[in-house]
Amino acid sequence: MKYSDINYKYFILYAVIIGTSILLVNYQVFEISERVITFIAVAVCYLIFYVQKNHSKKTRVLDLVEYSQKENYDFVKDPSASQTDEFRGFKTLAMIMDDNQESFLNLLIQKSRHDFNNVTKPKIVTVKKTEKTFDAPDKIFYTQVYHFKTNKSIPLFYLADIRYFSYFGRTIAKKLPYKKINIEKYNFPKTRYELYSNDDSVREFFNKDFIGLLNLGAQKKKRVNIESDGENIIFYVLNQRHSAEGINFYTNLFETLFKALVKN
Repeated sequence: MKYSDINYKYFILYAVIIGTSILLVNYQVFEISERVITFIAVAVCYLIFYVQKNHSKKTRVLDLVEYSQKENYDFVKDPSASQTDEFRGFKTLAMIMDDNQESFLNLLIQKSRHDFNNVTKPKIVTVKKTEKTFDAPDKIFYTQVYHFKTNKSIPLFYLADIRYFSYFGRTIAKKLPYKKINIEKYNFPKTRYELYSNDDSVREFFNKDFIGLLNLGAQKKKRVNIESDGENIIFYVLNQRHSAEGINFYTNLFETLFKALVKN
């Protein structure tokens, strides 16, 4: 269900190319420098990687266009600032993406319907984070973010999947104007999540049904990051975007969590 740009069959091809170049050098098949052979092998691998990455991006867009048509969404490959404005009030989002509008991509917005079966779906966008490296190509991470409207005032909070806290969550927590909130009721999964807020009433906001779903998800290895901006809520799995099947799965999962959280 998790979408990936990496096609592992190409690693076999890379291994064959590098292995062949090593054999050519060892047996001196060509009367040219081993540096030239190595350079050619690396250049060919890079060219294949570049072509494959671009093909993957085009395929991803085509898959999302097809998904949007089936699931009653409008698809926007490169959304404008006004189309992503609802995401900007979330403090953690600014820390998992690059600081520019181009970091928002592949936006899905539910089309309006006028029948009795209309169900409000989340607005979904992908954000991009670039990690600079000095001795290799930059690493790029993508996170798919699901935005839900509450239409009421709710506590500001950040619920972090503790698996990422060693390098991500604690950094965010230090930058947010929040304190750590301890919850002891309803068997809150404190070994799997940490909660931050500036509002102690968030303890009451986290009700029994919602905490029960968190525990159930943790048992099934489906853990998420959640943030409230005081009115709306975003859900995301850090550095993950999903296939069409995965989008439906996580939409249903997040809708269930959202309804349990704001039902009071």
